[in-house]
Amino acid sequence: AVILGQVQSAPVSTQVQGAVRRSDNVEAEMLARLTAIRLGAGSSFEALQAAIPQALRSYGLDTTGLVIADGSGLSDDNGVSGRFLTALFSKIDSREANLGVLLDGLPVAGESGTLASRFSGANAVARGKVIAKTGWIDSGNTLSGLVHAADGTTLTFAFFALDSQRDPARQALDTITT
Repeated sequence: AVILGQVQSAPVSTQVQGAVRRSDNVEAEMLARLTAIRLGAGSSFEALQAAIPQALRSYGLDTTGLVIADGSGLSDDNGVSGRFLTALFSKIDSREANLGVLLDGLPVAGESGTLASRFSGANAVARGKVIAKTGWIDSGNTLSGLVHAADGTTLTFAFFALDSQRDPARQALDTITT
């Protein structure tokens, strides 16, 4: 038959970068469920708890204690430690396997994504030097990623402000990161 039209989605790498840069919860949920389907776990919330740690272990990460209640990160029932996040960001910084895709999509302080308008005032010195993922739900604010320090080293960090108000917590997270 003659093809009258054709539509293709963006490559997964482009989708991942967009979801991370914009903190797009719907896209993150979809990507998590596609991962679960790909690994044969199904597409339910329970499938995410089986599949996401499995996928992360393939990068040599210790997923002990990791609790995945949803793929968007909006559930208070998710449990991801700071230790896990810093280990993950170390691998992202090294561009292990295909993790460079994440590094290329992460927001940069004062320049892009969810960090474009952050790190102002006394914290402006960190603009362009902090590459991180923001997080916010009613019960807390988070910031985790990489800092390019003045001496040239790259540091990983994960800061959580639990039971906090959004704007003061963001300012505090920016300050401690700076």
